Amino acid sequence: MNALFLLKKILSQFLSPMTFCLVLAFAGLYLARFKNKRRAGLALSFSGIIILTLLSYNFIADFLVAGLDIGATSFEKSYAPGSEPLRFVVVLAGSSAANPDVSAARQLGASTLERLVEGIRLYRKFPGSRLIVSGGAVFGPAPAAVLMRDAAVELGVNREDMILEDRSLDTHDEAVLIRPMVGDAPFALVTSASHMKRSLLLFRGQGMKPVAAPAGSVAAGSETLNPSSFFPEASALKKSEMAVHEYMGIAWAGITGRTGAH
Repeated sequence: MNALFLLKKILSQFLSPMTFCLVLAFAGLYLARFKNKRRAGLALSFSGIIILTLLSYNFIADFLVAGLDIGATSFEKSYAPGSEPLRFVVVLAGSSAANPDVSAARQLGASTLERLVEGIRLYRKFPGSRLIVSGGAVFGPAPAAVLMRDAAVELGVNREDMILEDRSLDTHDEAVLIRPMVGDAPFALVTSASHMKRSLLLFRGQGMKPVAAPAGSVAAGSETLNPSSFFPEASALKKSEMAVHEYMGIAWAGITGRTGAH
């Protein structure tokens, strides 16, 4: 694991809404101890609390994630009727936690399992296609791709129909390492709906032709007011954090020039 990747991970965690807002709040309380900085300290502390509170409301979270919508709710809306059958279905890894005492499927995080199920659905939709599972060992002992492959076998996929990419540390790595596997052929790209916009930018930046196959939904908020609409919720804060993480990832890809064709 290189130092730049580790630095990027640390910075992204530091800039996540919860951490950033708490740092503001506690820094403000510290400054408020000094008489000549009391007003500035309290303003800083209140700013952190207010931002954190706003990001915990569903209507704010839904507004943020709406910007990640690629305009397609399913693979069927992205894949043009009459197009040539796809030879590859690429599934990007999310979180996982290796534990040999439980099944491989139980070792996958919710988003990863959701992506894998969608990938298997598409793999079965196109007989003769290959399922590419992608994801290295970022902080754990086992590559996510290995766990995904084992889980896919548990779910009835032939091991011979799968290709393993188990060296990547992030989405850009996945795009670079998968490029030689798929060549110039169109392929289904499966990842969480919230992660799709950044993934498409990075894969197209490598000159590939991904067809969006989002798993899950971008925003799951209710369109009508209900009692919970007037109270902050942990689930809304989690959604806001996910959105901010994706926006930072898109910005980083643009700054580093990873969205242009190679």
